[in-house]
Amino acid sequence: MHTTVCTSLGTDVATYVHVHPTTSGEGPDSLVFRYFNAGASAPEIRWVSNTELKIKIDRVAEVTKQVKKIGGININYDIGKQDDPPGSSEWSQVK
Repeated sequence: MHTTVCTSLGTDVATYVHVHPTTSGEGPDSLVFRYFNAGASAPEIRWVSNTELKIKIDRVAEVTKQVKKIGGININYDIGKQDDPPGSSEWSQVK
């Protein structure tokens, strides 16, 4: 997981969550969750089993990528509050 801060007219903080084997690094194909922060704390990420991952976060500004399956891993999300609807920014179009 890593966080990027972008500043133009305001400050946007985006968080990226990647799932990949330990033998390879993160890249565009391993990105499973990208969201703009809304002042919330970091997400809780935990393995439920060898093939299931759970990502929980209380609040986000906007989710711009949310993958439910990668390889043999199923990903379940628990997102409390989302301030903006999915697709409301140009970041939703970025792969």
